[in-house]
Amino acid sequence: MEQVNTAAEQILGYLQTHPHACDTLEGIAAWWLLRHRIASSLTEVQQVIKQLVAEGVVKQNLGPDGRTTYSLQDDASAD
Repeated sequence: MEQVNTAAEQILGYLQTHPHACDTLEGIAAWWLLRHRIASSLTEVQQVIKQLVAEGVVKQNLGPDGRTTYSLQDDASAD
């Protein structure tokens, strides 16, 4: 039942943000719910990466395109 309530909240949230949205069951599952899961995952990943950088396990690198990438800290791989 909790999964149904969570899906209902996600669908209603999408419809509130996009009041003219209209889609099939497959579209709702593939786009509306997936979009929410990706956004939630990005928030979680951002928090974890921030912590790992602060601990010195992961380093962040600024690429030539201005995007930040993350990799194992050089001295952390020696363990």
